[in-house]
Amino acid sequence: MFRVPVAALALHQRSAPIDARERLLELVMPWGDRSTRVVVATCHRVEIYLAAADSDRADELASDLDARGGAVFRASLVHLSGTDAVAHLFEVVMGLDSAVQGEPQIRGQVRAVLAAAPPSLDPTLRRLLERALSLRRSLRQRSALVGVSQSVGSLAVDEVVRVVPNAQQATVLVIGAGEMGALAVRALVRRVARVIVANRDRTRAEALARSAGAEAIGLADVAERLGEVGAVVSAADTRGAVLDEAILGARLARGPIAVVDIAVPRSVGPAARALDGLTYRSVDDLAGARTLSADDTARLRTACAAEGDRFARECAERAAARAITEVRAHAHATRLRQLDRALRRLGNLSARDRRVVETLSARVVNSLLHEPTLALKKQPDRSEHALALFGIDEQR
Repeated sequence: MFRVPVAALALHQRSAPIDARERLLELVMPWGDRSTRVVVATCHRVEIYLAAADSDRADELASDLDARGGAVFRASLVHLSGTDAVAHLFEVVMGLDSAVQGEPQIRGQVRAVLAAAPPSLDPTLRRLLERALSLRRSLRQRSALVGVSQSVGSLAVDEVVRVVPNAQQATVLVIGAGEMGALAVRALVRRVARVIVANRDRTRAEALARSAGAEAIGLADVAERLGEVGAVVSAADTRGAVLDEAILGARLARGPIAVVDIAVPRSVGPAARALDGLTYRSVDDLAGARTLSADDTARLRTACAAEGDRFARECAERAAARAITEVRAHAHATRLRQLDRALRRLGNLSARDRRVVETLSARVVNSLLHEPTLALKKQPDRSEHALALFGIDEQR
């Protein structure tokens, strides 16, 4: 088993309520230096992937988060390390860990994480994210993933149709024109009478509305138009700025309304969620969907585990190559220092004799390093031992 310097701390809907996931997001998003950390946050999970020195202090970081977050997620924070963390990310990008198994949206979410990462992102983390996306592409065409089209957006639409009386005659407002909002709009236009889409960038809302046969408005128009709708699907990170207690209270004075809030953090605040007459659903209230057979799931998990092992070996081989380079540089620097001292003491040597001594010293060093170099190439996971043997790790 090869060691890979990666660890993960994760909260998932299965074991942590949405309150806990929102709290973890509050704690991790303000982090300054993100070169050895990336956060994958979706509707159902908040996961922190750590590399280099941070991966070795994952337990310390988890304890710090526990202390700051308290019992709200203390019992639910999962710690994975090495190939377990790598294989887990691969399964996440496959959609195997999603409420809708195999859903394709997670791929775009992880791609966005990679695109937003700083240039200084740890190379191992960058390669890990790139490998996860590449694995999804390669396996999709050769597995049942190709047929998966459901999403959290479609689950939200199912819930709207379930809770709104005569839904086929209703008008539904979708807040957010991103991927989840767009999926909800396209599913709704086939199942309700009219769809309105609101977005901070109205131009984006108008483009979506034209393509789907809906109407577009700006976020500033939501309060005015809320009286027309029987339900809202909120897929935007507005955190109570649009659907606040006053706006929803005024709408509820005219009759009941349903809000399906698939944003995390939630777009409706606690006080507004408790209003009389409001039917409120968060993403945790939506029923999941099993879209893959047990055999398909097992095959994909096996592929993720095998790819995790390959990734770990590659990491070990890169570390071994760096160790070989550092050991050789260290040995030759030592050779040059000792050679210089010897030649100063043998000042009467001819130019030919000096070349003979220099060549001899180089050949001795190369001979001594030959077997250790071969051994490291055969057992790349021993690179740390090689560095320690030469005292290099203590000097870096």
